[in-house]
Amino acid sequence: MVNPRGTAFGLLATLLVACDGSPTAPSPITQPPVTLVEPTEITITVELPYPEDANFNRGVSGVTVTCLNGCEDQQVGTTDHLGQVILTGNTPLTIRAERSGYVSVERQVTTARTVAIGHEWPAEVQGVIRQLNLTDIINSGELLLIWADTLYFTGPALGGNYNCYNTTSQAVLVREWRGRDFMINTLIHELTHAWQGRNSTRPPCDTKEGWYQSESGQAWIAATEQDLQEVGPISGFDDPE
Repeated sequence: MVNPRGTAFGLLATLLVACDGSPTAPSPITQPPVTLVEPTEITITVELPYPEDANFNRGVSGVTVTCLNGCEDQQVGTTDHLGQVILTGNTPLTIRAERSGYVSVERQVTTARTVAIGHEWPAEVQGVIRQLNLTDIINSGELLLIWADTLYFTGPALGGNYNCYNTTSQAVLVREWRGRDFMINTLIHELTHAWQGRNSTRPPCDTKEGWYQSESGQAWIAATEQDLQEVGPISGFDDPE
């Protein structure tokens, strides 16, 4: 006959031995050594979002760059004539870039250490921006402005351009040309191209075939054909080319 008290006593003895530091006790867990990464000098370039074929210095000087995260303390530096500033820390860094006349941006800097910044949008186009439903992409920094450009455009052909690089980066360029009223009208024209791209069947960069196939593009084609039938072509505007 099995003695239940003897069984309980044997179990208790086993537990006491295990807690006694005998070979049945669990081995202590050895923590791996902590490797400290030394801070390094990180060069950050702040530049205007010119197209890739722009063969000149795109850097913006005089920009105050504040390290918000990733540095040993909240370091502050100012960009030089190349738009560069050196901070000490470990990537990824979170920085804020700001200068009067430009829209301040906060960005995380990792392997790509270039930060795009754009000019402030003129007050005259704020209503147009709201009407075209572009407020959110401007506030997020997805659509930037280069205003009163004197470097990119050459010759008499163009006063502005809408450049679409990818789904998260677009820019409107307006040339310093023919006075402010002409520049504002040019900016409105280029903002309309941005609206076309976002409403196309292949957003946000296809402002031609993709937009023609969209609902708004089809409505524009129908209205244009009706105008040509009822009013006739306008010389210099509706020429075949």
